[in-house]
Amino acid sequence: ALEARRATPPIAGAAPRLARWFGAGGGRGARGSGGSGGSGGSGGPVGSGSARGAEPAREVFGAPATRAAWARRLAGEALVVAPTPWPWRLGSACEVLAPSPSGAGPEAREAIHALRRATVDPTGTRHALVPVLAEVRAFEGRYGLGDDELGALAAKVADLRALGWRVAVAWFGSPQTLPAGAWGHPDWPLVLAFAPTPPMVAAVADFLAGRVTPLGSLPGAAR
Repeated sequence: ALEARRATPPIAGAAPRLARWFGAGGGRGARGSGGSGGSGGSGGPVGSGSARGAEPAREVFGAPATRAAWARRLAGEALVVAPTPWPWRLGSACEVLAPSPSGAGPEAREAIHALRRATVDPTGTRHALVPVLAEVRAFEGRYGLGDDELGALAAKVADLRALGWRVAVAWFGSPQTLPAGAWGHPDWPLVLAFAPTPPMVAAVADFLAGRVTPLGSLPGAAR
């Protein structure tokens, strides 16, 4: 009976594409089996509709390229930008510096390399983006940056500003890992990207290029 309900569209007669996706043949097989393992009847096994439903599923959810573009846009709109004004015009080139702290995983490192390639200007620029990778660190008993790492990050930003660079921070981590006072600090223009994953790094690249408008926000307790 449970398999029969799974194979039946949620509203009978509504959304024909969804009906085809769920597979009418599988539903008939489940009901005709009399509960004997979900097989038999004129429709065959319950799962037999999965292959036939592949094409309708593409109709409902779109082609893979469409789904990827939609997911990338959602990631970009989920970004949260601190109230501090961004220090350069979006769409301009910037230098993506080495991530802080060091020792990031291979997936995060490769994503940051891709971000660097997407934003670099061969002629040079005085815009510097400092990526912060607040990864989950197994067996280390913590999540985010330690006091020494935060101190080194603050010193790095201060040194760059003293040398005449326009500096911003891309924080790839939970808002709970932000240091106290960083959100809205005049020396810390910041975009919050929640995790150092390839989709979120690509979202930051889209933000820097001016291709997406972040719509995310934080509750007051997280600021």
